[in-house]
Amino acid sequence: MLLNKETLENITLGHLRTEVDEEGYLAFSRFTEAQKEYYAKRSPENELKIYATAGMRFDFHTDAEVFSFDYKMKIASSRLYYGMDLYVDGAMVRHYDPECKKPECEGSIAFTLPEGFHRVTLYMPNLTCLSIKNAELEGATVLRAVKPTKKIFFVGDSITQGYDAVYPSLSYVNCLSRHFDAEILNQAIGGEVFDADLVDTEMAFEPDLIVIAYGTNDWCLAPSREDILEKEAALIDKMKLLARAVHIVCISPIHRGDTALIQSRAGDFGETCRAILATAKRKRIAAVDGTNLHPYLPEFYSDKVLHPNDLGFLIYAENLAKELEKYIR
Repeated sequence: MLLNKETLENITLGHLRTEVDEEGYLAFSRFTEAQKEYYAKRSPENELKIYATAGMRFDFHTDAEVFSFDYKMKIASSRLYYGMDLYVDGAMVRHYDPECKKPECEGSIAFTLPEGFHRVTLYMPNLTCLSIKNAELEGATVLRAVKPTKKIFFVGDSITQGYDAVYPSLSYVNCLSRHFDAEILNQAIGGEVFDADLVDTEMAFEPDLIVIAYGTNDWCLAPSREDILEKEAALIDKMKLLARAVHIVCISPIHRGDTALIQSRAGDFGETCRAILATAKRKRIAAVDGTNLHPYLPEFYSDKVLHPNDLGFLIYAENLAKELEKYIR
């Protein structure tokens, strides 16, 4: 069974639109055209990151014997993480990593599937851009897209985008997508800060829950704590315009190990995090203390300072799931 553009769009979760390049490769985007234009004007240094396929996955039921396609992958972050994770009936069965240390790579992959009818889920890279062509389900007589009933919208910085999960399915956002069996739209960008203009209220995604996770870059870059809180409040107000969002949850930053080395104009890091939580409560949305979600131990960080590793993400997701269960089940 050959998979055309429409079929691939139907079995892909976590994207808003698609583009086809001159060679016929299909790429998926988690941002609207308006957001793409905004990044090009405001943050050329971050524009590259909008092409990362963070939070996206192929998800379908089939009796196929093999899932195969040709691919191109391009750098879309400050990392060269090209891995994909294959799950069958909710269990990881293969991690594919071309171990490419260059800004671009291409190739072909064939995932052998177990005999019978199964749910097949393939997580795309969080930190690079995946595009595909010549997709095929060999031996398939049935293909049925997975359509989750719950939708969760994540915005945030590098940690929410997925830095530094080597296994893309183990980012905390992707772990939560499995926990709640939800489609997630992950618009997090490495290096990003509170900015209401990033939100496109016309996007074709109606979330049941919104999760906001900024603050650590704001603390490093903002001219003052007041500036951070003002921009946080404006972002929350913009998020409230998304019609179906029953709940909005704001997560304050997790621990970082370099606070003594940074001269922040926002003042003490811990006090700034508490002020972020206080602003969320004042705006009448849920507030979750990020320092309670991730252990303050270097071995759970890929860089020993800021970004969780795979194990750290698993702990983060487990703790956050308990909090989010209050707002979505």
